[in-house]
Parts: sequence; C-alpha cells; structure tokens
Amino acid sequence: MYVPPGFGTVTPLNLAYPTQQECTLKSAISIVLLGLLVGCDQQERSQKPAASTAEADADFIRMASAGRMLPDLQDFLESKEPTPRSFTFDRVNFSPGSATVRPVDEQTIYAVANALQGHPGARVRIVGYDDGEGTRHANAALATQRAAAIVLALRKAGVAPSRLEAARGREDNAARATELVVLQK
Repeated sequence: MYVPPGFGTVTPLNLAYPTQQECTLKSAISIVLLGLLVGCDQQERSQKPAASTAEADADFIRMASAGRMLPDLQDFLESKEPTPRSFTFDRVNFSPGSATVRPVDEQTIYAVANALQGHPGARVRIVGYDDGEGTRHANAALATQRAAAIVLALRKAGVAPSRLEAARGREDNAARATELVVLQK
C-alpha cells in the first residue's frame, strides 16, 4: 500500500457491519440530536423572551427522558395487584392558571390512551389540582377544568367515555401534578 511522505502509517478501515445494538443506539442518538436541532431552529425563529426559552428547553428535556408513569401504569394493568391505585402524570404539566393541554404533552396522553386501550376493562379517574394561586373558588374551578381537559384528550385519543371520570383533588394538595387513578382493571 502506498503511503504519501509525511503521513506515517495507515490503519485499515474496519468495514464490518454494525450490530443491531449499535444500530439501535445510533438511531436513538440521531433522534435526540434531531430534536435538539429542531428545537434550536424553532427557538431562533420565535424570538421568545428568556423565560419562554427556558420553559421550551425544560419541555424538550422532559420529552426526551422517559417518564415513570407510563411503564408503572402498564405493569400495574398487567398485574394481579388490587385497585384502586394512583399514578402521577410526571410528563404532563399545565401553564400557571391554565387548563389547556399543551401540544408538547399530547404524546404522553396518547401513550396513556394506548395503554388503556390494551386493557378494555380498565376504568380510570383523572384527578386535577390547582396551581396554588388565586382564590379558593377559582382554584376549585381550575382543578376541575384540568381534570376535564385530560379526560377530553383521552377521549379524543380513543378511550371510551364510559371508562373515564374527572375529579378535583383536595386543596391541601395544591400545585400537584394531575393524577390517574385506576378504579377497575
């Protein structure tokens, strides 16, 4: 093999095919990097203030990391453990004073809907909480609206209305995330 002067020794390339594990890891890294690039591009175009940019970064990190609620819910639905049992939506958040499901949270809700559809006998209660700001009456309404918003999103994702109910959490648990309580498996 010819080596041009000044280049030292040449190491032959390894042209072996990658393993399935290496392909899976490379795919996962590519997806995360693509998400970073898309997120950066959207931030540059949006010209948002610093607080909104920090919120978007937190949303991306939350979306990129696996929440515990879904695997725990799936394990419970497949187990012989008795009901009721509560699960906290660790990847679904509301903006302060809002009961609108954010687009960034829809993927999590659809994943929960898919888990519920795999268990047609399951009935659940969605418990909403306020964010601890505002009057007692406004907080009660906000908690109820948040639970109803998640129920509506689950219905839109294909879960039968007869399997869902909405409830307001107690005031002493203000500022908590929304919960899903499995009533029946």
